[in-house]
This record gives sequence, structure tokens and C-alpha cells, in this order.
Amino acid sequence: MLTHERPGLLSETVASFNKTASISLTVIDDGSESVEKKAELDRLEAEGTTIWRFSKGGFVNTWVRALGRARGSMRDVGGLVLLEDDLSFAKGWMCILRRMYEGAADLGYMPGAMCCLRPHEEIQAKKIVLDGVDAYQSMWHGFQVNLMPWEVIENEKLIQLAAEQTLRKKHGIDVYLLGGISDRMGRTNFISIESWVAHEGVGRSLVESQGYKSFQRRGYGLVEELRSPNKEDGKKGGSG
Repeated sequence: MLTHERPGLLSETVASFNKTASISLTVIDDGSESVEKKAELDRLEAEGTTIWRFSKGGFVNTWVRALGRARGSMRDVGGLVLLEDDLSFAKGWMCILRRMYEGAADLGYMPGAMCCLRPHEEIQAKKIVLDGVDAYQSMWHGFQVNLMPWEVIENEKLIQLAAEQTLRKKHGIDVYLLGGISDRMGRTNFISIESWVAHEGVGRSLVESQGYKSFQRRGYGLVEELRSPNKEDGKKGGSG
């Protein structure tokens, strides 16, 4: 889970994660300097969350460094879930990602990135059912939440190329990395039609100050658990 400044959001995201997932969590801090943020990181670390503290490198470079460290320090891992620090999670979200991955494999696909936060108002391809989960293929679906197979994490050349393209052209790393997973690795990325994770950082973007476009919705097709009277259409404070 990548974080930078915005103290408070991370604590809420970690609390939601811990209530809904049974996998271990590592928080990667991109050189936060504020007293409030450092105190938040210290508290979460004292409570048992693993924190990797990096010097300031920016969104893209920090992900590259974090994935490199993961390659060198993690063993017997089937994949990683890449997350940002401004999310809320519905119960069962991790099960949805696993079912999508296994369901894609059962249908003969080589699974790529699986996402359960839908950023498209209209689905981008024909609906397909993956182990009971309605989903569709996607070349781009945001970077807030992605289950990545370990083969992608190991592909250092692909990750570095995607980072270089992102830094040069200023489109998001989601465009180049997810495209590369499909193009260069022959894997298929899927996104669920229902959103089991909500993007709560609307209007407080981690990446806009670095020149990238931010997703300005909580998510389309939010499951009932993530809806609220003031946020039902996916916009912060929106009413439909």
C-alpha cells in the first residue's frame, strides 16, 4: 500500500483493510516529512503494520523501488495486491479478486491484473463470468487496487519500461504496465462490474501534483456496503 502525506487517510484505509482481509499488509511511504504523517506511521508500525520508509521519489519511482524490494525479500508468494492509501473495502473483496483470477484461469486465460474497483461508467468489453463474478477485460483500469501475479512482479524489465514511459509521457503507470502485461506477457486483465473497494481520496489526489490524472469517483457499481446517502453515484458528496 503506497502512501505519501495526507495523514488520517492511511489510518482509515488500514483499519478498513484489517477488518476485511486476512493477508499481510506492507505500507510503503514515499518520503513523507510532516510531523503528523510521521506520527501516524509510527503508531501504525507500533500496532503491527509493516512500514517501508523510502526517501521521496514520486509515485512511479517509489512503486518501482517497492516492487524491487519485494522481489528480493518475499518468498513463496503467488502474487501481490497493489493498493493506494485512500480506500475503503467491503467484506469479501479479496475473495472476489481470487475468484476472478482462478475463474479466468479455468476459462483458459493467462490471468493478468485483477481489479475490483470499477472506474468506467460503461463497461469496456463484453461481460464475462469468472467463477460467478461478473467482469470484463480491461487494458486500463486504474492503479488503486490490483491483484498482480508474481510473474508480473518478477518481470523487472516490463516494470522499468512502464515506469520510463510514464515519466516521459505523463500518462499513468496503469496505462503502460497493464498494457504491457497484456501486450508483452500475453496475460488478460479483468475488472469486476461491481466495485468491492471504494476510492475515498476524491479531491485529495496523491498523483495530481506529480502531473498525472486522478480518478475523481468513489467507483461505479459500488456494492451496497460501500454506498451512502451522499455518495451513491460514485462522486464525493454526489447524489446522482
